[in-house]
Amino acid sequence: MGHPQGRPAWQTIGWLGAVFAGWLTCAGPAPAQARTPPDSSLAAAHHRNETLLGVAAPLEDLVRFAEQRDTNGVDQSIADIQGQVGQVIPELKPDARRGFEARLDELGRARRRADLAAAGMAAVEAYRTVILSLDASALTIPVQVDELSYASLKAELLTDGKPYHWAELVKVAAQADRDWGRLRGTVQNDGLRRLMHVALTSLNQAAQTKNASMAHCAAHFTDAAVAVLQQQYLLLRQ
Repeated sequence: MGHPQGRPAWQTIGWLGAVFAGWLTCAGPAPAQARTPPDSSLAAAHHRNETLLGVAAPLEDLVRFAEQRDTNGVDQSIADIQGQVGQVIPELKPDARRGFEARLDELGRARRRADLAAAGMAAVEAYRTVILSLDASALTIPVQVDELSYASLKAELLTDGKPYHWAELVKVAAQADRDWGRLRGTVQNDGLRRLMHVALTSLNQAAQTKNASMAHCAAHFTDAAVAVLQQQYLLLRQ
């Protein structure tokens, strides 16, 4: 992902991700991929990605603070985001730039009316705009990992209280399946593939059957599974 973030202890099943991470680390990561020798264009792409991922981190943090109803954390994340906007905007294409700015406007309005749920949703959509603007040729960790992180974050927001947004959750779960389908073949660890399969199957089943308690747990389980997936790719960088 390029912007590893610690998973806060408040998550319902975050501990499960840590257990699997330790076990899968012992099992060993997937074989390292060949790396392209650096040149000026690749260096520029790396710099651009670092700029975009720099703002992705506080956007992700904001979603988690919003779930916790932590207004101080939300405000700090907003300050961190605003401090980077000047560097991020020039790195976005016109359509992405307009979408990003619109999401930030929504975020500001939601915070002013103390609607942390809406603030979290605006932040997660801004996060998606940023990750879809990354240059895939200069990423060590495939962008699908970030897309799966987006899916798990949005699923958490959609299952955090009432009303439940079932139609949207079905769409998020289906897209996560497609993202994982594009990534699965690059993951050599059988245990990790099983973990992701169980997480995404649970999320899809919960969405389809409108099982509220299962959906809430499955969203957090998916988030923990994606954290393990991220750690496996980070191991390749060592």
